[in-house]
Amino acid sequence: MKVKMLVNTNYKGFRQIDEEIEVPEEVAIRWINKNIAVEVEELMEVGTSFDKMSVKQLYKMCIEQGLDVKQKQSKEYYIDELSSLSDDVEEVEE
Repeated sequence: MKVKMLVNTNYKGFRQIDEEIEVPEEVAIRWINKNIAVEVEELMEVGTSFDKMSVKQLYKMCIEQGLDVKQKQSKEYYIDELSSLSDDVEEVEE
């Protein structure tokens, strides 16, 4: 499974933040649950399943997308912000 690192780690050599690597599924699931990494396919899909992501992951995704969001908000707040971003993209395409 391909993941994007959220923290530095020393898994089979030094891995840096934002580095994308292929790891066994059981390692990827453990890292995702512990907020060490995010599945790359989740980030690429338009209909991303935000429910599986933590508040911290959602906040980081908002920042990466250039959204001006407040810290320490609810999961729903960040999901709404990210959803509004995808709505804006759809409006531009039409």
